[in-house]
Amino acid sequence: MKKFFLSFFSLFMLWSGVGFCADRIVSLGPYSTENLLLLGLDKELKGITVHDREFLRKGRETIGTLLEPNIEKIFSLRPDMVVASKEGNREENVKKLRSLGMKVVVLEEVRSLKDSQENFLLLAKETGREEIAKKLLSALAVRMQTPVKKGKKSIFIQLGIRPIVTAGQYSYFDEIIERAGGKNLFHRSLRKYFAVSQEEVVRRNPDIILTLDMGQKEEIVSFWSRFPNMGAVKFGKIVSVDDIIFSNPTPLHFCKAVEIVRSLLEEKE
Repeated sequence: MKKFFLSFFSLFMLWSGVGFCADRIVSLGPYSTENLLLLGLDKELKGITVHDREFLRKGRETIGTLLEPNIEKIFSLRPDMVVASKEGNREENVKKLRSLGMKVVVLEEVRSLKDSQENFLLLAKETGREEIAKKLLSALAVRMQTPVKKGKKSIFIQLGIRPIVTAGQYSYFDEIIERAGGKNLFHRSLRKYFAVSQEEVVRRNPDIILTLDMGQKEEIVSFWSRFPNMGAVKFGKIVSVDDIIFSNPTPLHFCKAVEIVRSLLEEKE
């Protein structure tokens, strides 16, 4: 009888147009978490991963890693909703959570600002925060309309050092650089993320090397300093950026990333 009542109640909510209310949410990764926070769901967020920002873990349960979440702990938190991402979480874990009767919302892979916005709107719809989301996206659209002076400066986005990994045309990094007015050094590549040789990077001679702040800046600067004639080395343009902003492209972070890259491009030599 109880199960029947819950099913009937859920259908009634759908028929009446009343949004789903999630009072207890578990996030399976920083990208999901940052979107939830942007929707103002701080109090509802009960569990997050070890990869999330340290201050966010205080007062919340840590439920494991992106690839190995603790299913039992998640279940014990009695979540109304679990939020996962196709880019960060394994499908088998999503299936396991659903088999235990948990509602799991899965965010799609992000290759562009449009993808980021669609994920945000999906999450807003699932949590009854559509109006908040629409207002925020409208405000960000205005903010993104700042005139961009297109230049010729090229940017090498470095996502790893052993091997050297970068991003191609079908990545949100490429769109961030383009919207900021720069040129992605590997824009012509149709791949999303891939390894490149140091010789190829030196040959293409980037004006700026952009690396995520993952404790590798000193090692990366030392690595490239062996090539003093490369523009980015000659003019001291090896820049470390906030990995939370650049690795978790919520609509707000996407906008902030564009502004950061734009300021780098506008700096005088």
